[in-house]
Amino acid sequence: MKIFKRTAIILFVVAVIIITILGFYLFIKRPTKSITPHILNLNTSDKFICSNAVHSQKTYLQKETLADTETFEKYKTNSTLSSAPADLNVNSNKFAKKFRTNIDFDLKNEGINFAGTYTVVDVGMTGSGSNYYIIDRKNGNAYLFPYFTDYLEFRKDSNLLIMNPKNEILNIINGAKDESDLCWYENQQRFSDLRPFYFLWKDNQFILLGPHNIDPPLNRFWDMNIESL
Repeated sequence: MKIFKRTAIILFVVAVIIITILGFYLFIKRPTKSITPHILNLNTSDKFICSNAVHSQKTYLQKETLADTETFEKYKTNSTLSSAPADLNVNSNKFAKKFRTNIDFDLKNEGINFAGTYTVVDVGMTGSGSNYYIIDRKNGNAYLFPYFTDYLEFRKDSNLLIMNPKNEILNIINGAKDESDLCWYENQQRFSDLRPFYFLWKDNQFILLGPHNIDPPLNRFWDMNIESL
């Protein structure tokens, strides 16, 4: 009986020692991972390429003159609704039908905000950035803004729509500590690739006023999701 107790005590002591050693190894000797935000580390070559792209972007914007000629005042409209704003016509567009809940919410909160009788609606949370719809509040018909843009400027009393306004981009560039800090993707496009485009909304269509030497980037969301509708 004494031998059994002695053996049990020895085994208990050995178990305590083993547990202590394992605990020391697992919780003291084991290196820990620090939780830090994901930051894009650029090498010297990447920073050089990115800085050059942002510098070219800034130079382009500083020389761009369309912001002075294509103004909201130039394309003012006196159009107004003669009746209550129409709700979304879900049969006017397949995408509008799929995202009708989001669109209906914005229609109630935004009201008329473009070209006298229209509401511009931004449906995000799609993984592809902002996707814009122009809703005719006379009949509820929905039209897609076909281009990808991070910033869209428009007014209730004007038919002009500005994609990636010049001053908006310049303010971001001038506010950065270093041009390489602007090396990020705006969902479908690099920030350094953003350029202003000016559109006239006429007869429910977008007419490109300029520039005409480069093409506005199409929003790939529409093509990527058309088959799922």
